[in-house]
Amino acid sequence: MRLACVTQHAVLDQRAWTKTWPGIGGACFHLTTALQQLSTPIDFVGPLRDSYVFWAPLKALVYDRVFGKRYYAWAEPSLLRNYARQISRLLARSNADIVFCPTNARPIAYLECRQPIVLWTDAPFSALIDFYEYLSNLSRETRATLFRMEAAALQRCARVIYSSEWAATAAIRDYGLDPGKVKVVTWGANLDRAPSGSDVELMIDRRISRPWRLLFVGMWWERKGGDTALAVAQQLNDRGFPTELTVVGCDSIPTASLPSFVRVAGFLDKSTDNGREMMARLFAQSHFLILPSRADCTPLVVAEANAFGVPCLTSDVGGMAALVRDGQNGCKFPREAQASEYCDYVIAAMRDYEGYRRLARCAFREYESRLNWTTSARATRNILEDVIASGAGS
Repeated sequence: MRLACVTQHAVLDQRAWTKTWPGIGGACFHLTTALQQLSTPIDFVGPLRDSYVFWAPLKALVYDRVFGKRYYAWAEPSLLRNYARQISRLLARSNADIVFCPTNARPIAYLECRQPIVLWTDAPFSALIDFYEYLSNLSRETRATLFRMEAAALQRCARVIYSSEWAATAAIRDYGLDPGKVKVVTWGANLDRAPSGSDVELMIDRRISRPWRLLFVGMWWERKGGDTALAVAQQLNDRGFPTELTVVGCDSIPTASLPSFVRVAGFLDKSTDNGREMMARLFAQSHFLILPSRADCTPLVVAEANAFGVPCLTSDVGGMAALVRDGQNGCKFPREAQASEYCDYVIAAMRDYEGYRRLARCAFREYESRLNWTTSARATRNILEDVIASGAGS
């Protein structure tokens, strides 16, 4: 089985991934690397050139200034049809058996090819509209275009793989998909080198019992619930439990007004040795990852934290249930949960420090057994082989 991996970006060039897209870029890289390690040959089809219509900036400005709505040129059929033409030319030079798109529906929306197509993504756009901030307050035109584009892509697919049951259910509901062609494969941890079990055991042993260390990782402070994470750390300190909060990836925090127990590490570029080493140190010394997101799909940082034996405290939104199993690798809280509920959990867990250590070891086992790219790649490969064997899409 030979794959044609279709993406808008250059999968193998980490320097080309945008700062606002490191998770998806890393997911494509690690998934395809894991597939290659399973002896799956891959032809990489991408990056693709953008071809925006000349009037798109003016149209976006009019929608914004006159109607107070968002218009996105990246959903325009003309741009997506140009993607399809680029892909078709590149596929003509490939003897791939199947087209695999591990990003989103845009590159394949209007693609006509002899090979069956499989899409693998974290959520349909339909589930993100009015859920994610950047897909809220859309113009009627952009909203309609997104639905048409995604419906066209999903119709072309022999299989559609999502990273959570939440996303799969939304796609079946919103687009009337046959449940038989929708599959779920959970994402793994974007780590070039994951620690071993003995490494993690040492990390857990070396975590000092005080102060308690919370780690928040996310570029979007509000969407990822940064204010709740800060309130949790504040309340723990106010209750007499010395606690530190380290914030990674978010550049929009008003650092001048932050209390002394908050450390802002900024954006860490994991394509560099320094970025990887700094991130690994932060995971190793943290007691909990805290991510009280208001909107999320399946954030890769949960799997990455588990790889270091770090349990995760998250909100129960989107596809989070695919990652966090209560009592196994952390705890999910209702989206509306108050900071005090997180505090009560942390206090109870840390007062029984041996119990915390057991939870941390269990978090690593969750990574080792299911939240890693080797496991995801095996499941994905099985789906792709089934498509070819069944003649689906032909």
